[in-house]
Amino acid sequence: MTLAPSADKSPLARTLSIAAAAGLAAIVLGLGLCLYATIAVPSGEAVITGQDLQLKSGSGGNAEATANGLLVRAPDARATPLLLSPPLGLPATSASRLSWSAVGLRPNQDLQVVWGNSLTPGRLMAYQPSATEREQATVNLNGKPGWSGRINQIGLLLRGPLPEPVLISSLTLAPATGACTASFNALIKAWSHREDWSQRSINFSLSGERPVLGLTPTLLVALWIALAVLIHLGLCRGCACNHHATAVLLLFAIGWIALDLRWQGQLWSRLADSHNRYAGLEQTERPKAAPDGALFELIQRLRTHLPNEPARVLILSAKANDYLGGRTAYHLLPHQVQDGLTRLPKPSEVKPGDYLILLKSIQTIRYDDRQQTLEMNGLSLPVESIQSVRGFGALFRVREAT
Repeated sequence: MTLAPSADKSPLARTLSIAAAAGLAAIVLGLGLCLYATIAVPSGEAVITGQDLQLKSGSGGNAEATANGLLVRAPDARATPLLLSPPLGLPATSASRLSWSAVGLRPNQDLQVVWGNSLTPGRLMAYQPSATEREQATVNLNGKPGWSGRINQIGLLLRGPLPEPVLISSLTLAPATGACTASFNALIKAWSHREDWSQRSINFSLSGERPVLGLTPTLLVALWIALAVLIHLGLCRGCACNHHATAVLLLFAIGWIALDLRWQGQLWSRLADSHNRYAGLEQTERPKAAPDGALFELIQRLRTHLPNEPARVLILSAKANDYLGGRTAYHLLPHQVQDGLTRLPKPSEVKPGDYLILLKSIQTIRYDDRQQTLEMNGLSLPVESIQSVRGFGALFRVREAT
């Protein structure tokens, strides 16, 4: 539908042209994204043959690669063979339906689907398939806890005993829906994503995981505004310049308000989280209820070894911007804390009575108990060991050299 050019368009016609431009822009943008997803975005399907699966060491049982797949044996009830794929690096949004081809699995076999993602490296997520899913040998992992980021590995966990060997021919990870639907679902997920408070949240509006097409909500709104302006110029060719300017401002305001409403929803979500976490607690109890409450309580125990007056405390860690070091420094205030150090200070840089906290992440500094010194690359610093906390680090006090 195209409005005929005219220099005397009525206010209603001008309003309709803006509304039509907004609606058509949404439709065109949606069709464009769908077309791009169908043509340009890879299908995301990954087929892992049985020969490619690896039996994780220490999980029990044994596995033998054959021409038809991986033959797994676990006659011991305590065995839990864990079979993992090679590294995948597949976006979770592009594929979420896992199916397996196996011979010898009992219908009531205790089986779990396991995977690792890029957001929690070193940790495996698990999902227990239902009886129907085990019978169909297919699960849809979309929306399951931990199915996010990039999927580094995926596999099966079989809990013994296995009365007879199980032959696993292949695992197939494929999109649960078409590329178009998957892309729209990913966009909706990014738009509705809610995040807790973080060190960046006071200055940045994060958008969670990027969807398949790499479009953030802000960029999506910007594209919609640009399309709507172009369509409006075509629909209202005979309108005065001031009407075009009004239309651009109005469309920009609509996009701005949409993003702001999303941000307000984020704030309300965080407000509810803060209320649930801290409401009714005394001021002194609130730090214990914080996400790093365990660290706060540990620091409080360390405080008993520090003087009442503010002392100089140096925090050494493997990385200059170590999160644990930053939070430790915060909880040690009002002591004069300096964090972000990655090397042992020289004796001339400290004085007796200063304190050092060595976090567990730093492995290049060694404490010589006999000499009562900290050693690093030939550098020696006389100290007194105050307290060592397993899983956290150790507290030392600089002493006079003897």
